[in-house]
Formats: sequence, C-alpha cells, structure tokens
Amino acid sequence: MASRPADRAGVAAVEPCPVSQRRVAEAARGKVRNIEEARLARLRTLPAAVVLRKLANHAKQDRDYRPTKNPQSTRWHASVGNYEVELVCSGPRFWDGRAGCGGGGAVDLAMHLFDLDFKRAVALLKARGIDGSRSAESIEADCGG
Repeated sequence: MASRPADRAGVAAVEPCPVSQRRVAEAARGKVRNIEEARLARLRTLPAAVVLRKLANHAKQDRDYRPTKNPQSTRWHASVGNYEVELVCSGPRFWDGRAGCGGGGAVDLAMHLFDLDFKRAVALLKARGIDGSRSAESIEADCGG
C-alpha cells in the first residue's frame, strides 16, 4: 500500500485540508442542499468509526491506543484505495494526524478519504448502505461488529 507523500526527512507532508475549503466554496455557490436536511442531520451524527469500517477496504482498531483528551476516542488504521490512513475517532468526529486535518460526520469522512465533493460523497455513502435512513447499530451489524 502507498502512504501519503513524505518530505525529504521521511515525515508525512502536512498539507491544508482541501475538504473544508471545498465545502465552504460549494456552500457559497449554493450546491450543497440537494439532500434533505433530516437525512443530512442523521449522517452528521453517525460514529466515524462505524462509517470508516463501511468505507475502508480494511480497518483495524489500535487496541494499544490510550486517549489523552476524550476517553471515548479510538484510533484506527485503515486502507482506503491505495492509501493507508490513521484516524482518531470520537463519536462522529475524526482526526487524520498524518494529513493534519479532520472533520465531523459521515459526509466529511467520505470527502476526506476519497477526495470527493459533497454530492459524490453522499452518493458513495448511499452506495455503501449509509444513506441516513439506518441506525449506527444497523450499519455496524453489517460490518460484523
């Protein structure tokens, strides 16, 4: 698997997160509201770890991780496409330490992992069975959790 680009010292390059910049631009152009608000609200509350397990080729929780701030945080190692990611998840929020950015909700996570715009991220979530109509428990059961 390929990892994110690294600088000369071998440290993963930290670039500004394009997801939030793009989302702000799309909202300004009025392209964001084709999805009903109630479904979008449910997508925003799904636990990031559950969504990650559905979206990634492979995801494994780091059992040795000890959270420093939020005791409910979990760290996950996952492969998505040709990339490997390491995410810290706390409820619907996630942080990618290697990329230096994070977000909250299923749509943000799909946008981040696959470098998609809002509309394509929603379509991907729907194709993977995460359309905002199912509970986190139901989605997690599909993952074998």
